[in-house]
Amino acid sequence: MDKTLFLVCPTDCLEARINEQYNTVNYFYTSLGNSFNIDQLSLKNIQELIKKHSIKNIYFVLSSDNRFILDALKGQFSNKIGNLESFYKEIKHQKIISEKTCYTDNNEHLIISHFLNKKINQLHKELANFEANNFHIRGLVYDKYKNSFLTIYSNLTIISKHQLN
Repeated sequence: MDKTLFLVCPTDCLEARINEQYNTVNYFYTSLGNSFNIDQLSLKNIQELIKKHSIKNIYFVLSSDNRFILDALKGQFSNKIGNLESFYKEIKHQKIISEKTCYTDNNEHLIISHFLNKKINQLHKELANFEANNFHIRGLVYDKYKNSFLTIYSNLTIISKHQLN
């Protein structure tokens, strides 16, 4: 049976839904808003999980109504928790870009996709030389209204700058 590592925000409370939806052996690694820095301790813990449990799939997961994402989108920086200040700045910056480049009623999925793509790329880079490098890293957004997990937009869909000729 496949073994999967889910990187989730503990405030989203998605572990039970993930276990219902994904018929795999599931492991969880948590950080607020999935904002963790991929430092040496986190990297070591993730590598140990991958190797010990022969993990084949890794998913970064956030809920579309994640309280940290929504706080950042509304410009509410009242939560002075650890290193979330750079997280809030990044989300706010992506919100400005998405408002200039995309015309949708709901840009949360786009903004979360951009953020998770960045995390996926960072983790790929950090695990590039890891000996157990036969896994896939992807991202999901949980939509509570649809009660489903949606794949994130690809990096090709999300661009940080537009250049017109």
